[in-house]
Amino acid sequence: QAAERVKGIKRVLDLRTMQMGSERILVNLEVHIDPDLRTADIEELMDTLKDRVKSAVPAVQHIQVEIETPRKAAE
Repeated sequence: QAAERVKGIKRVLDLRTMQMGSERILVNLEVHIDPDLRTADIEELMDTLKDRVKSAVPAVQHIQVEIETPRKAAE
């Protein structure tokens, strides 16, 4: 839920976690983003996303994000 509340993220497509040791978690997210975002906006979105996930789940030590842009209906 923390990821879906970030402005610019349209949908979380996949979420995977891996327990690393007794107290650390690795998160792998695949998300659809707004296709009209500029590079600077995407960088800010990524930082916000990672901060929110880590705030929601303090055991998260590393977050990997794969960004996808939804295809437009005309394509």
